[in-house]
Amino acid sequence: NEVAVGPSIAYLSTTYWFGLEHQLQSDLLIGANVSTRYLDYERSRDAADILSVGARATWFINRSFQAQAEVNFSRRDGTQSDSNFERNIGMLRLVSSF
Repeated sequence: NEVAVGPSIAYLSTTYWFGLEHQLQSDLLIGANVSTRYLDYERSRDAADILSVGARATWFINRSFQAQAEVNFSRRDGTQSDSNFERNIGMLRLVSSF
């Protein structure tokens, strides 16, 4: 999903990620993560820092079903003023396995 401003053929990415998970009860798992990513575009003056933060919860309904909720926020700060954005994503899932 990365788009450079101006001509660019590739980018070099450096990512640092940290996450935690904790089982509150036998049927409830929560987690959170934070990451930072630096993008250096080749043949372009554009570079970007992306900060992402997320949280999730999983409820194990029974052996075959689980419900999941997740929210993620990310912010891109690029060297070009028109390449910045913020993104909020929320997801609800019902997962089955047999």
